[in-house]
Amino acid sequence: MKNNILKKSWQTMAISGVIATVIGLLFLFATENVLVTLIKWIGFILIVAAATLIILDIRNMAQKNDWGLFMFSSVIMLVLGLFCAIVPAKVYNFIFDIIGVWAIITGAYQIIVLLKFRHHISQIAFTIINGCLLIVLGIIFIFFPDTMAKAVTYIVGAFLIISGIWSLFYAFKFRKVIKSVEDEIKEADEVD
Repeated sequence: MKNNILKKSWQTMAISGVIATVIGLLFLFATENVLVTLIKWIGFILIVAAATLIILDIRNMAQKNDWGLFMFSSVIMLVLGLFCAIVPAKVYNFIFDIIGVWAIITGAYQIIVLLKFRHHISQIAFTIINGCLLIVLGIIFIFFPDTMAKAVTYIVGAFLIISGIWSLFYAFKFRKVIKSVEDEIKEADEVD
């Protein structure tokens, strides 16, 4: 049971890491004139990532494994992706609110998953700090969008790239933990 959750966790964290890195790169290199087009591409990226996560969860449901844990965030990601792809000009006005919500959800998700599996992973402090910073950044985006718009673009881009790379790093650490957990399960089954 925990093994299936752990497998989905590393996959979800890896996908979130890729999304954060791509969005960070877009923030760093986008000018105002191309932002609406970039928002449309972010929408397509979110749609693909959400669809992938939903398929993984449905597959787990069909195999009678734990499912539903990531379905809610995947559906939110899908809705945001569709909104970005279909009406990017409107999203431009709300981009910081959208990113704020995404940052809060991602930060909370990182903290919850890492605390749940803390006995399997060492040195999680930086990732928990990363999750807390994402939550704080999300709150700032939501409550101070006008003052954040220009100055934060480069800071956010750099932060999202770092956060994305760190999420990818920990996703692959999770993958190694899966092997360890599977070995423990095999040993326990052999003893019985």
